[in-house]
Amino acid sequence: MKQVPSPESDVGAGIDVSVVTYNSAGDIEKLVASLAAQSIDARRLRITFLDNNSSDDTAQVLAGLGARTGGVFGGWEVLQNPRNVGFGAAHNRVLRRGDGPFVFVLNPDTELHPECLARLLAVADADDARVAAWEPRQLPFEHPKRYDPVTMEAPWCSGAALMLRRAAFADVGGFDDRFFMYCEDVDLSWRLRHAGWRLRYVPSACVRHHTYEIPGQTKPLQYVQTVLGSLRLRTRHGESGNVLRGWRIYIQCLLAPPELVGRWALLQAGLRYVADMPHFFRHRTKGHHACFLGLDFAEHRRGAFHEVVPYGELRQRPLVSILVRTIGRKAQVRRALRTILNQTYENVEAVVVEDGPATLQALVESFADPRIVYVPLGKRRGRCEAGNAAMGTARGKYLGFLDEDDELFADHAEQLVACLEEADARVAYATAFEVPTEWNDRHEITGEGPGEVVFDRPFTYIELSVRNITPICAVLFERTLFE
Repeated sequence: MKQVPSPESDVGAGIDVSVVTYNSAGDIEKLVASLAAQSIDARRLRITFLDNNSSDDTAQVLAGLGARTGGVFGGWEVLQNPRNVGFGAAHNRVLRRGDGPFVFVLNPDTELHPECLARLLAVADADDARVAAWEPRQLPFEHPKRYDPVTMEAPWCSGAALMLRRAAFADVGGFDDRFFMYCEDVDLSWRLRHAGWRLRYVPSACVRHHTYEIPGQTKPLQYVQTVLGSLRLRTRHGESGNVLRGWRIYIQCLLAPPELVGRWALLQAGLRYVADMPHFFRHRTKGHHACFLGLDFAEHRRGAFHEVVPYGELRQRPLVSILVRTIGRKAQVRRALRTILNQTYENVEAVVVEDGPATLQALVESFADPRIVYVPLGKRRGRCEAGNAAMGTARGKYLGFLDEDDELFADHAEQLVACLEEADARVAYATAFEVPTEWNDRHEITGEGPGEVVFDRPFTYIELSVRNITPICAVLFERTLFE
């Protein structure tokens, strides 16, 4: 991996924004308006549109926008391709022209929330030089791939909206032009990780992506290109067994194609793969960065197609107190606290009650965050008394428990508050996963298995009378129920 300058020197620099259009006349006005409305100085944005030979009025719309709005930005340029060369190849052409330390790849059917770029840049400022990419959260439906709620690292990043360090993008040669559309972002992400770079998910930065008519929709082109992309990714990043399983999946799809695509389109995809196979064999990057689950490339997080209400759009934002009872397992408490501080719900506090002598003072102070309240009980009193002490100390309207070996995804409090406020309810609960975990004697994680959804039952009194339908860490409740 090449040495790159410290990100501190890049914080106020220009950002090269690349937008590839194809029959996008109905989308780009909203995108441009959202770029102009960013809380950072719009003159830092150098925007280049590259049109892939649209047959609609995209060129005329861009010309009109340039005349009316282009002067707001630090740069405005519109390029044309004589034919549709695909997503990655077009972005490569644009990004070879710029020189800003950060590049921002955007789909034309996106709109940025006003704080999106400011939040991405703030995280990039705090990150070290080994982080290559920062992915904002997509609305109204979050991308379903699972991320690490402690480190906020992602297995791969979606190219629909993605800020990249230019040095990292150049280090791996940009997008692979062989991917016409779909899977080029997975390939780029895995090549970055193979080269020693890291990928970051930033859910506090939001982009509205107008891509799904219904949750979880699969489009015909998306399906065919994902089948083709899976074969290519398995050839480049997988073992021989992954390639053979990819062929088995392809043959199954070919013999019994879904209604949305025809067999001929899949047969053509297979022929393209055979033609390109030597290219992907020549540039193999085998390693532990790749994941193949059928036609998916990461574990999916249940609930991602729940319609998101981001923090900035909540009508009420009462204080939420997350209560951590601990017997002093520092490594576990550190991870649990990090997931609380990673919450997209900003009005949150963490109340840490140590059931025993005060051994966590230094750990709590190391966070240097006034939202953490530490209450040592002095001697062992048991979980119930520790829980009562935590609830008695908490100041929030809503309370939630988090045991020291539990972790929250970043939107946990945000979405439960949205549910409580909208439904005028007093208790709400979320899906809960169990992850097989191995620990050492310092309670540090040495190994993890795949996450399994264990608690995902709708509420009924009959169900509750038979079994526990959710663990306490998944519940958010009004403090008046305790009082």
